[in-house]
Amino acid sequence: MSGTQTWISANLSYNNSKSGIIGDGRYGVVFHGTFFDQNVAVKRIQQIDVNPREEANLRVLNHDNVIKLKWLEENETFRFLVFELCASDLDNYLKGKYKGQPIKLPSDVQVLLQLSRGLDYIHTKNVIHRDIKPGNILISKTDPVRMIWADFGYSKLTNNHGSTSQSGFRGTHCWVAPEILRLRSNSTNARSSKQSDIFSAGCVFFYFLKPRIHPFGKENSVEGNISRGKIISADLVANDPVIQVVVIPMIAHKSEDRISLTKVIEFLEDPKGIPAAFETMKTKLSESTLIKINKKLIWISTLLQQEKKTGWTIQAQVIKKSQLLLMESIKPGVPPTKYFFVELADGSGTIRARACTAKNCDKFYPLLKEGKEYFIQKSTLTALGEERILSLRAESEIIPI
Repeated sequence: MSGTQTWISANLSYNNSKSGIIGDGRYGVVFHGTFFDQNVAVKRIQQIDVNPREEANLRVLNHDNVIKLKWLEENETFRFLVFELCASDLDNYLKGKYKGQPIKLPSDVQVLLQLSRGLDYIHTKNVIHRDIKPGNILISKTDPVRMIWADFGYSKLTNNHGSTSQSGFRGTHCWVAPEILRLRSNSTNARSSKQSDIFSAGCVFFYFLKPRIHPFGKENSVEGNISRGKIISADLVANDPVIQVVVIPMIAHKSEDRISLTKVIEFLEDPKGIPAAFETMKTKLSESTLIKINKKLIWISTLLQQEKKTGWTIQAQVIKKSQLLLMESIKPGVPPTKYFFVELADGSGTIRARACTAKNCDKFYPLLKEGKEYFIQKSTLTALGEERILSLRAESEIIPI
């Protein structure tokens, strides 16, 4: 030991002082260190807190955009994991806390592409991260800069379906998927999955593209908004093709509605196709009609995640239509109310729509046909128990495509 430099072995040491700390977490502290005279990051973990799962998962990962375990040593008290020394994590960088040499990040699309490729690689190894957040993304010191997924302390192997059981809450509450937040209410059947990672990555991508703005609002309300599927920042990105085509489908409320990383990578590898994908929602309308609605057109997944109940338009296909039904009144002497449901889909998600009263049923039931596509506007987003549905009212407009 020389000054604050603690030697673990002849070739590995770390700066065991407050100034040498890079970061700390629940189970370990990361220090500046040297390994064969090269600057490295050394994660020190008490032996009682060693996580064999983290080490096993790190050993199988070898990708430019995933942190690489260089070496491992231990003594009676601690276990030491040696990693590449990076310039900063993404959270500190976006908050302006990084004070080192200037960093020239790749373009926004390239940052998302690197992270998407890295996460897709992790998933191909049947590993899910389970703690995706800006603080667990590192920015390399290399030229060109690499974006790197790090901190696999909560990572876990999946089954053949890409999911794993989860006996307790894992992750950071502002960045986890709604199915993981259900564990807060002691749900016994919640599972984490690759789709859960995709949701968290989508939140991070939004936070990066709109610096330090979380799609689900401020920290004290994020968890509740995620649970309810209410995206707060939708108006900021209504005309942003990358966010609308790539990011919003990543944070769909239902895991089965989320876009795949394969599709995300496909868009990001050929970003010229993103505006075209954004425009496909509009191309089937006449120019005069388009002018009226193009500023209001949104995905179903966006609709389900925002608080704005009116003032939007969706383009969706009817995938299921019920028969005309009767709803008995709770008031004596009042005749039953006629109603029906349709299930709508647009590639980002699904939602049910309901028309009530004989007048509205007579107006909309003959118009809406299974397999046909429509623009729907001037409808209301409402609650039916825990489900959010569209209410087709007298003033609602349904335009066949």
